[in-house]
Amino acid sequence: MSAGFEGLDRVIESMRQPIQQYAEEVRTLAGDNALALTLFGSIAAGSFDMKRHTARNVLVLQSVDLELLRGLAKHGSKHGKARIAAPLIMTPGYVTASLDTFPLELIEIHQCHISLFGHDYFATLALNDAHVRLQCERELKTILIGMRQGLLAAAGREKLIAAIDADVAESLGRTKRARCIGAPRMGRVSNPLR
Repeated sequence: MSAGFEGLDRVIESMRQPIQQYAEEVRTLAGDNALALTLFGSIAAGSFDMKRHTARNVLVLQSVDLELLRGLAKHGSKHGKARIAAPLIMTPGYVTASLDTFPLELIEIHQCHISLFGHDYFATLALNDAHVRLQCERELKTILIGMRQGLLAAAGREKLIAAIDADVAESLGRTKRARCIGAPRMGRVSNPLR
């Protein structure tokens, strides 16, 4: 542990110092309004690649304060260069109220996160299976429509098709991680243009 930041030892070594500086800055700017700072995604999974990823994070505040957001924004360029994404800003009430609206996003945070300080708001989320199933269905249908449009727009250009493939794989990954048990069958997609 460094400077009172739990879980910092789970972050890849090359990112520990930038993450620690970021967390210290957040604590200084937000003061008592900062309830928690949580890392999620590749930085928490141990698969972080400096060339491809940014350290995604959630800052849970007691209340959203415009002056605090402006203060954080002043340092955004510096953090971006250090491969740290702008934080998702939430309050405890927002997390609870979003369980039905953003279940896949919250599952993603819940499944692989590191709490640097404060209460772990993502450790025990009570998600409704029907909400998860509905968002999975919406995501899969959106992916299918996007694939069809992308294939038509690519007009046979292999580089564009490879880019579409990568985007689809990334989108499917989050949906797959949600373990959409009970989601209706989308049908066999042997040819996405059908």
